[in-house]
Amino acid sequence: MFGVLPAWGLWVRHAKGLVIDRLDLAKTSPDARPPFATENATGLSITRTPLWRG
Repeated sequence: MFGVLPAWGLWVRHAKGLVIDRLDLAKTSPDARPPFATENATGLSITRTPLWRG
């Protein structure tokens, strides 16, 4: 439907005021893509999420 996505875990696009707290992600096979990707996301708040490097 979307082709290859820019992240293996969470892709946030065209979002406003999204709050993510304590999201834990794991992958079952190697993947070179980052765990998170954002595009046009304003007011994004991510806390207590181990893989987030923002």
